[in-house]
Amino acid sequence: MRRLSARTPEALGTRGGPRRPGSSLDRVARLALIALAAIAAGCAVDESGAPASLDELARGSLATIEGELAVPGLQEQVEVIRDEWGVPHIYAQND
Repeated sequence: MRRLSARTPEALGTRGGPRRPGSSLDRVARLALIALAAIAAGCAVDESGAPASLDELARGSLATIEGELAVPGLQEQVEVIRDEWGVPHIYAQND
């Protein structure tokens, strides 16, 4: 009968034994951390013309649901009516 010591790959349940420093998993984790830091730094930069708050950003992302717009290329009037669920119904003609 064979006795397994704690350092053999069979005892650890892995093929290659314990992970070595500098393995591919360490490299992937390091790259993921660098990418996350770069994204966080990019979000923190305040550029001119950028929204001052998340509320301002959210309001700027909403569709215009009231009023009139002049859209280049349209030759006839277009009517957009929203139903009770907010679904837009578009009525237009093109001659």
